[in-house]
Amino acid sequence: MQELSSRESDIKNELKMAEVVCSKKRKAEVCLWLENVEKITSEVTKIEDDSKQAKRYLIPSHLALEKRVVKKIEEVVKLKEKGQFSEGLLADLLLENGSMPATKLMGRTTVERNILEQIWESLINQEVRTIGVYGLEGVGKTTIMTHIYNKIESSRVFDTAIWVTVSNDSNIERLQNGIAQAIGLELSNKEDEMIRSMMRREKFVIIFDDVWKSFPLEKVGIPEGNAYKIVLTTRFKNVCRSMQQEMIDMKALLKEEA
Repeated sequence: MQELSSRESDIKNELKMAEVVCSKKRKAEVCLWLENVEKITSEVTKIEDDSKQAKRYLIPSHLALEKRVVKKIEEVVKLKEKGQFSEGLLADLLLENGSMPATKLMGRTTVERNILEQIWESLINQEVRTIGVYGLEGVGKTTIMTHIYNKIESSRVFDTAIWVTVSNDSNIERLQNGIAQAIGLELSNKEDEMIRSMMRREKFVIIFDDVWKSFPLEKVGIPEGNAYKIVLTTRFKNVCRSMQQEMIDMKALLKEEA
């Protein structure tokens, strides 16, 4: 029960930090898991109270109580295992108009303004296919890309804008599922062929946010061609270097602006 409570505390802290950024929402399965943890915590407390009452008044109900304890231990173990959430706790939050809520750029500092301009110029440059934005954790990469996403949606320069949040343990299948979910595509046993077929018909941008390791675009199902753009954000310069054509260094604020 202590391990389950610790996991619950960690998840709540992570959710609280993410929701401050205001570009994510809790997945339904995470909300359900938290409700189940709260429920089982109450049930365990009830068992403990009943045990104390039985000892105090010498009630001969130990066998029934032991069965309840064994059953509850099994439920706690299963619930703790379900709390791993290998595909992440959060989903991208879209507004009714298809845009993403973005933290306001306070007057757009020199760094932010330059980065926004660099990314947008690279996007509309027909010679550039892939763009990599790298920088330290917390420097503002996701916030900048949220504004870029909204600008893409409002400008209609591209047919489709796709946002895929990449986690530390993501693999090819999860990336395919993320793209398919964003475009409303049902995947079969031929995921990459279906994604390629759709993308050959449209001019699109895919934003891979928080990439931890490089991956081959062709294995995800992204076809060769110049009708689309790939933008990735990463903390690691070597990941950016191995996947991109245009590299943009997301530096911290200048001292005066900070």
